[in-house]
Amino acid sequence: MLTNPVHPQSLDRAPAPGTAQPAGTHFASAERLDEQQLNEQLAQICDHPVLGTLLKTVGGLVAVLNEHRQILAINESLLGYLGIGSADTLLGLRLGEALRCPHAGEMAGGCGTSKYCSTCGAAVAQAVALHHHRSAERLCAVDVMRGDKLRPLFLRVRATPLELDGRQLILVFIEDVSQLQQSALAERAFHHDLNNTLTSLLCASEALATAQPGDPAATSAAEVLHLTKRVVRELELQRQLISATVDNLRPLHTATPLDTLFEELRRLISHHPSSRGKRTTITRPQAATTVRAESTLLLRVLGNMALNALEATQPDGEIRIKAEITPSAVIFQVWNETPIPPEIARRIFQRNFSTKGILGRGLGTFAMKLIGEQLLGGSVGFSSSALEGTTFYFSLPI
Repeated sequence: MLTNPVHPQSLDRAPAPGTAQPAGTHFASAERLDEQQLNEQLAQICDHPVLGTLLKTVGGLVAVLNEHRQILAINESLLGYLGIGSADTLLGLRLGEALRCPHAGEMAGGCGTSKYCSTCGAAVAQAVALHHHRSAERLCAVDVMRGDKLRPLFLRVRATPLELDGRQLILVFIEDVSQLQQSALAERAFHHDLNNTLTSLLCASEALATAQPGDPAATSAAEVLHLTKRVVRELELQRQLISATVDNLRPLHTATPLDTLFEELRRLISHHPSSRGKRTTITRPQAATTVRAESTLLLRVLGNMALNALEATQPDGEIRIKAEITPSAVIFQVWNETPIPPEIARRIFQRNFSTKGILGRGLGTFAMKLIGEQLLGGSVGFSSSALEGTTFYFSLPI
């Protein structure tokens, strides 16, 4: 675990692989096999067919540890990851010592014994496997020495107990998720900072909108306030969509007139680049109708349908949007003349699937399904053929 890293020379204080038990620990046992015991143990397992096959066939970064958390075997992938040519230099060391964790040299007992080790995911996973005889997976943030510099790593470590010829061992599987963690942190930081900016904008626009009622500037400020509130809600929704965890999202269901909804939709798509040179026909129900749903979420579903239709439409083409009222539901429909190829239609609602072949795409139709069905309680689907074009529909219970 990383915090207050020490100078790389402190690693020289880590005990040699074959030393007896040093005194003092803040977490795991400091005991090690002495040199003779370690060599005997290595001789017993070095040609073991089970371990040999395991290390050759299991993908990823794998190490075999003894009951004192000392390395007995390591696969080629982990050896390459550590940048070490021969496993002989690692045998008898502990995982943190092999990784060159700065805290591995803070105590005479080495890796697992410093005051930082009780919060180290790798150390905790090994302790659970040893003392509770069950597999454990933990995340481990560690700064490791690479040359004379510290490099931050974020590892997923899984420790699994293994009894072999009456001897207790630990299989350790390591996955470097540093890049995923960095992306997740950047994403959270972006949402956090943007939310702070929007909060300030929200307060400022509220003040402007109420300062001079009837004044044109106040009217413009009211529009800014309206749009800002929508962006704030969209931001929260997008955070949920990216993680695909919607259980904690509580839709604010309110009565929304269809006329108001269609006007919002018209404003949304009229300035979008996809609408240039194309016609949008909106057919509204003759009778005034109100739906009970969160307008931001409903607009997100219909907006995605409309923009997808516009993107699929050729210049001078047309899309048609309408709503049909039935005794039990309002059925929204968005039509365009372009059919969807069968191979794409089969995966149209799959998350991360996109016809554009670009990383980060593939949320539009997935978002329709997720919001429309899980959050709004409706039904999202489509029909497509060469004769009739493509129609996406959203049926929302009344």
